[in-house]
Amino acid sequence: RMLTPRGTSLPNSAIRDMKQRSNILGSTEEPGGKNMQELRILEYSTSVAAAWCGQQFAHWGADVILLEDRSFSPMRVRSPKIDKEGITHSLLWEHLHRGKRLLDIEKMSADLWLSADLIIMDRPLEDLRVYPAGDAIVVHITPYGLNGTHRDQAATELTIEAASGFLSLNG
Repeated sequence: RMLTPRGTSLPNSAIRDMKQRSNILGSTEEPGGKNMQELRILEYSTSVAAAWCGQQFAHWGADVILLEDRSFSPMRVRSPKIDKEGITHSLLWEHLHRGKRLLDIEKMSADLWLSADLIIMDRPLEDLRVYPAGDAIVVHITPYGLNGTHRDQAATELTIEAASGFLSLNG
C-alpha cells in the first residue's frame, strides 16, 4: 500500500505501473537511443547548478568532460575545504566534479565540441559563437534567462535567493 501526499492510497494497478516505469527509468538504455555510457557531455560552467547537472550525468555513467579555462572555476576555492597531501581542496568542487574528466579549454580541439551529444553551460551565449555546438543539445543554465533586462547579469545562488525574496522569508 502506498500513500499519496494527501494521505489517500493508490490502487495496486497504479503501484504496478510506477514500478514498471522506475525499472525503465533505472535502466541505462532508452529504446532506440544511446546507452548512457555512450553519451559525451561537455560541461563548461562555474555555477553549482550547472555542475550538479553534469554530476547527475556522470553518476548515470555518461562521459562528462569538464572544461576549464586558465582562471579555473571559482568553486575550487569555496568552503568547506580539506587539506590533502599538502594541497587544499574544496569539498564542494570535489563533490560536484567526481566522475568527470578535466580538460583545459585552451588545449581542446574543435572536433571535441562537434562530437558532443550534450553541452551544459552557464557562460554567456557569445561563448557558443566561439565554440560551435554542432548537433549537440545545449543546456544553458542561467540565473535570469536568455532574454530580458537581466539576461547578461551575473549572479550566484545567494543573489538569486535575495532577488526572489526567499531570504526575506527566512530572516
